[in-house]
Amino acid sequence: MGRRRFTAEFKREAVKLAVQPDAVVSRIAEDLGLHANVLRKWVKEFAAGRWEAKPGLQLRATTSLFRRLTYRIWCRPH
Repeated sequence: MGRRRFTAEFKREAVKLAVQPDAVVSRIAEDLGLHANVLRKWVKEFAAGRWEAKPGLQLRATTSLFRRLTYRIWCRPH
C-alpha cells in the first residue's frame, strides 16, 4: 500500500477542527484516521499560509462528513 494522499479541502477542514478552542489534536487525528503528527504538520503549514488562496479568509465546513465528525468529537463523553 502506498502513501495516502489527501485533498487540500480535507486538510483545511481537518486543520479547522484542530484549531478550535479546547481541541485535542490526537483525538481529532484518530477520528480522521491520521497520525497526530501529520495533523500537527498541517496546522503549521496552514499557519504559514501554504493553503490559503486569499490569506485571512475564514474556512467553512462544507461537507457533512466534517459536520458529523465535529459533532462526534465535541459530544463524546469525556
